Amino acid sequence: MLKRCYIDTMYITYKFKLSNRGLRHLRVAASKSNYVWNYANETSCKSIKDNHKFLSDFDLNYLTAGTSKLIKLPSTTIQEINKTYAKSRNQFKKRKLKWRSKKSLGWVPFKTASIKLVDNQVKFNGHWFKFFKSREIEGKPCTGAFVEDACGDWYLTLVCEVEPLPQAPVTTPLGIDLGLDSIATTSDGEVFDNPKHFRTNESKLADCQRYNKRKQYKRLARKVKRQRQDNLHKISTGLAQTYQTIYIGNLKLKSSKSTNDTAYRGLCGLLEYKVSRRQGNLTLIGEAYTTQTCSGCLERSGPTGLSGLSKRVWTCGSCGQTHSRDVNAAQNILRLGHETHKTKGKALLNLSDGIPGL
Repeated sequence: MLKRCYIDTMYITYKFKLSNRGLRHLRVAASKSNYVWNYANETSCKSIKDNHKFLSDFDLNYLTAGTSKLIKLPSTTIQEINKTYAKSRNQFKKRKLKWRSKKSLGWVPFKTASIKLVDNQVKFNGHWFKFFKSREIEGKPCTGAFVEDACGDWYLTLVCEVEPLPQAPVTTPLGIDLGLDSIATTSDGEVFDNPKHFRTNESKLADCQRYNKRKQYKRLARKVKRQRQDNLHKISTGLAQTYQTIYIGNLKLKSSKSTNDTAYRGLCGLLEYKVSRRQGNLTLIGEAYTTQTCSGCLERSGPTGLSGLSKRVWTCGSCGQTHSRDVNAAQNILRLGHETHKTKGKALLNLSDGIPGL
């Protein structure tokens, strides 16, 4: 399945931590945002019950028109809440979404027309908030939000429209095999080890839960998440900056502690938008039998079953080549990617045979 190819523009999201000064104004705005969300939720459910009609974000905007001065919240924020609600309801296919209460994490969306950015400060709803500008903002800001995490810290998120970057220098395609022991192994033989941040801090997290240290647990869990994300960003950035075409195995495993700690789905998502921004191609390839098939003679002579999982190096019984299990799988994924690309190319040529001018 082809994920993304040549684009003109795309969007990236920046996230900056806010200073603790003046956060009471954001908490008040978050309470008002919850009120608008709950109104949209209740009104939409009533419309379904009475008229058998789902309310769109345009319908909700019409019903909430003129309430900006009443609740002292920017009209663009109310519109963004209605838009997010309608999108979430369609996404989860539910008539009624979760009610937002005081226990919900703070969330105040906005459009850039309702804010003012000056260096490391942002003005919203008549109040200035200072944020830690860890990097320069690239592109044109479009939308954003003030969000609160489980630890009680607030962040400024900005969605910016950016231009594509120059293409990566290497035109030779790359195959990637995902795994649990190592996050990714390439067809060139490069291995990205799994630091296993969760496993390293598992005993500390268990102690925090055992002694009911909720704040410590939340902060430690956030640290683990940040370490994992930082590692995935480094891997995906290095690959996207080097290769134009990447074939990656579509690994399908049940959710567990090991799969969550590896976060290979997160790696696929990061690779998707980073390769797309450099006008490259990322393709998901079915990896059935790639670990058992010899990349040299294509005979299925590799280790099988649960007992074969421990064999990381094996020798083909037909041609006698010795393979590293993960590197061999990555090379097979690269081969399958080539075959898929050729098949699609032939299909396009066949379709264009009877069309004049093609």
